[in-house]
Amino acid sequence: MSSVTNTTCTTANQTFCKAGKRMEELLQTALQLDPTNPRNMPIVVDMAKMLSHAFTMFATQAKSIPLIVLSAATELQEHLDTSFCKVITTPVWTNICRDNPRNTRSPLYPLSVSFAQPAPPATPPIAGPSQFSGALPQEPVMSVEKGQRQGKSKPC
Repeated sequence: MSSVTNTTCTTANQTFCKAGKRMEELLQTALQLDPTNPRNMPIVVDMAKMLSHAFTMFATQAKSIPLIVLSAATELQEHLDTSFCKVITTPVWTNICRDNPRNTRSPLYPLSVSFAQPAPPATPPIAGPSQFSGALPQEPVMSVEKGQRQGKSKPC
């Protein structure tokens, strides 16, 4: 990957990471409010602005997206008017969570899986006689850029 592409990817991942942290903060506040409380609307607007910016500017460059971001985007979308410009009802705040099954329907879900699951710890080799299994090691997975290894993005 070129340094420009790498920087863009890092910026995209950082933007989504910040959005995820902000979603968590806003959600904690919203969960304490009654659904009819007018203070819900500024929270919805703040979430919508942050999500709109992140997805509009960086969705195609990101390699890692927090599950809470996908969940918030899915829930907020259901409470917008047909033009997707105005919030018409208060979201169901409890629907915004990392384990929301609706997350799996998002085309960006594969990017959230890499974010949510850290790499397993390396285990030291076990001493003993070696045995050939007949299987050869597989080639590393290649990314879209020719000749570059595909790696996990660094989570927040």
